[in-house]
Amino acid sequence: MKKLAVGKPKPGWSNEECIILQEPQIFLYNQGHMTQTMHTGSLAVGQEYLAFISYRHADNTEEDQQWATWLHQQLEVYDVPDDLIGTTNLRGQTIPERIYPVFRDEVSLSADADLSTAITQALDQSRFLIVLCSPRAVQSRYVNEEILHFKRTGKQDQIMAALILGEPNASIDPSKSQDPEHAHTLECFPPALQYELTAEGQLDKTKPTEPIAANFRLPDGGKGITNPNVYKQQLLKKGRNKADAERLAHLYEEQINTARLKIIAGILGVPLERLTQRDKIHQLNKARAETRRFRKIAVSLAVLTLVALIAGGIAVAQWRRAENLLSQIQGNLGFMNFELREVLDHYVPQRERIKIMQQIDAVVKVLQQQGHSESVEMQRQIAVALMQKADQVLKNDKLNPAEALPLYQQAHNAFIKLSQLDPDNTLFQQNLSVSHNRIGDLQLRLGHTDAALKAYQDGLALAQTLTQRDSGNTQFQRDLSVFHERIGNLQLRLGNTDAALKAYQDRLPIAQTLSQRDPGNTDNQRDLSVSYYKLSRVYMAKKEFALARKHLENALTQLKNMQNNGSLATDDEQLIKGGEVELLKLPHAH
Repeated sequence: MKKLAVGKPKPGWSNEECIILQEPQIFLYNQGHMTQTMHTGSLAVGQEYLAFISYRHADNTEEDQQWATWLHQQLEVYDVPDDLIGTTNLRGQTIPERIYPVFRDEVSLSADADLSTAITQALDQSRFLIVLCSPRAVQSRYVNEEILHFKRTGKQDQIMAALILGEPNASIDPSKSQDPEHAHTLECFPPALQYELTAEGQLDKTKPTEPIAANFRLPDGGKGITNPNVYKQQLLKKGRNKADAERLAHLYEEQINTARLKIIAGILGVPLERLTQRDKIHQLNKARAETRRFRKIAVSLAVLTLVALIAGGIAVAQWRRAENLLSQIQGNLGFMNFELREVLDHYVPQRERIKIMQQIDAVVKVLQQQGHSESVEMQRQIAVALMQKADQVLKNDKLNPAEALPLYQQAHNAFIKLSQLDPDNTLFQQNLSVSHNRIGDLQLRLGHTDAALKAYQDGLALAQTLTQRDSGNTQFQRDLSVFHERIGNLQLRLGNTDAALKAYQDRLPIAQTLSQRDPGNTDNQRDLSVSYYKLSRVYMAKKEFALARKHLENALTQLKNMQNNGSLATDDEQLIKGGEVELLKLPHAH
């Protein structure tokens, strides 16, 4: 089964919003012609991805050296400065709000395999190709064929090289010597990256090329490390003093940040110097605003920790007062799990978020040590806190996303236990449903499609039970709709069009019911348009163009109705124009 890593929603959305709105975001960005930023200039027809990451899969398996995963995340979460968004770049194209989506295949093809249809289609629908260069990549026929295919579609000037190990053109430059005993001296450019193509689409070895190259290698030529702190620890183990190790690690952090910006500048079509300067100003202003908010939050958390410690030591004679304090702590833990989460995500620097999560851990630890975690509601709050900690791990680009999985699993197990203790408590059941969704999303992000599909299917079964128990509960219906859509999206990406069609068909009546039940709810109305659109996509994949046209027309009708009654967001108005363009491109049924 293929494992495809997928994109994610806009930064700043809550996790609950991500459950509901992830695919509407793909409706916005996953079709190049659906928005202005994706079909201007010389962009190829039908383009979907801003970039395609080509790499040898063995280069993405070692801890702290998972460069494909790291780069994928860095591109999609990069916060484009406001003064650049919507302006015209050097290629005459409009600079988008985000570098999204980026395609990264997680399947390692066998040596004798041909590029799959899904891979070649993604290459055709990608604006840029980013090649992770290493001696391993040179040995991969798969990587070489991806480069050749991309060049043969006329986009050979839209290829960038990310150097993670080895020496560019070491095999063709007489001044460079390769030593098999030292990997950093070996060729890192696949042959297709070294030369231009002839008119017949073959490599012209009389015309070498010089692609844009971003250097992520260590200063000594070793394989790059995604986490500079790990590099510092390596230096310390080699005998460097602390000050020297910190200085070198800081310089390396600046190096990989510059390399990251070099690739981003290439994609956005702006000079590196301009982007570097604006990025520094942009990040400085954000940090100042975030720090002001953090100071207030830190004071509140310090008080909260003190209250927890006091509550644990109160004598039996003051039990009533202790219970009152513990009730306040429980409420404050609930506050931290929900209201505070939004503040953390929007206004607090990444490093400080980790400190706050550590303080939350301290509060939970005190409660557990003092025997005050026995109440069912407190157990639930602790489980939710584990979920929030996992969420913060995923938002920290210096941490391995896989570290969030055991946290989600702990929370998941806690919700299972709570659901068993009180089977009639639908809140516990819904929390368990959300944990299925979180685990599924993370497994998909890690490339484990089998595990992701199982999590979604388990969540779907639970959501179905909840809706059967209370068919009038709108949230239960929405959760059920989300799982149908998650399964449909995954099945479609894996090429299982029949399974995807069933999932989307199961979702549609739910979207229609929610839309009719609350006509004034903009999210419900928009979700219905997305439901129609998703069906049109799967019918396109099945080449059933009459049905694809029908559902795309339904999606457009829904959007126009929202526009007429004033409920369509300004940012969504371009969807109508993009959808009409899509409609014109659909072949007519014979």
